[in-house]
Amino acid sequence: MGPDEEGLYCAVWITMPHVGQVTLHCYNWSVDLGLALSRQLVQLFKWQNARAHVVHCLLNQKMGLFHHYCFSDTPSHDDSKQQEPNPFLNPAVEPDTLLRSSVPPVTSRDPGRLGSAGRSLAPLHFPSELLPFDEALRDMSTVRPFAAGEQDGPDVVTRHGNQLLEVKAAERRGP
Repeated sequence: MGPDEEGLYCAVWITMPHVGQVTLHCYNWSVDLGLALSRQLVQLFKWQNARAHVVHCLLNQKMGLFHHYCFSDTPSHDDSKQQEPNPFLNPAVEPDTLLRSSVPPVTSRDPGRLGSAGRSLAPLHFPSELLPFDEALRDMSTVRPFAAGEQDGPDVVTRHGNQLLEVKAAERRGP
């Protein structure tokens, strides 16, 4: 980075020494700015981990494993004993929210309320004609295959999520 308003040089260096571990090094950053960046990175990682959990559940459904791994199950790789639970994997967050956006929702400015936007969503209620997330692909004879070039897109969660959203839209329309 270059000099800031006061003429001081600032730098940030992010490394990944091990899989699943990120180290952030800041030089000449204010404490508040460093904490804000750290909070935003933690929120981004939790959002991406929640999206990975959703696509894992979808892939299990596509393989016919409906009771093997459900959305409400905490991911086994998540070390929740050492840190707070992922706010984007609580029952108030609809899986559709994770499928539609590759960025986390904007949170309040209160530093103690990480992921507060996810906590304020209404509880998940399904109308009787709609299938819950964990059963959405059950008894489906086929899911529309990816179009040519579509499988090469940058966001695997959106690709598989769009198939799920098409199934849910077809359920709404009826037979």
